[in-house]
Amino acid sequence: MPFLRRMKRWRSLLSGLTALSLWLAACGEAAKEASVPPPPPLTPEQQKIARLQDEILAMMQPRGCATAKECKAAGLGYGGGCGPRQYVVYCPRNVDDALLQQRLDELTKLEEAEAKRQAEPPPCRAPSPPEAEVLDGVCRAKL
Repeated sequence: MPFLRRMKRWRSLLSGLTALSLWLAACGEAAKEASVPPPPPLTPEQQKIARLQDEILAMMQPRGCATAKECKAAGLGYGGGCGPRQYVVYCPRNVDDALLQQRLDELTKLEEAEAKRQAEPPPCRAPSPPEAEVLDGVCRAKL
């Protein structure tokens, strides 16, 4: 009988130690995550760029086209002097193209000025315009 009691105590102790080690591991992970410094706050110029990009992306709705030929791809942002930093596929049916192009040009100029201000130009990437496809009435870049 004393042997069985000792075994029960060991099991109880072992399960308690396991729970404690799991808890400590979780606390350690939380401490690691908490120790990562937050990103620096955006400058007023970066905030303006972010707002303008959000506005542009809201204008570029991908829904509404029936065929891939109706979809368009527009260059977005400044890609280090080699063209846009990326392309976005959208359905132009409900978009004011002149206004969209004006906003795209404004974004490119703001990003280029910000890159010059930072004295660290983005790498020169020249992404190709993607081929569009329509899936369930939504324009998207063909993978």
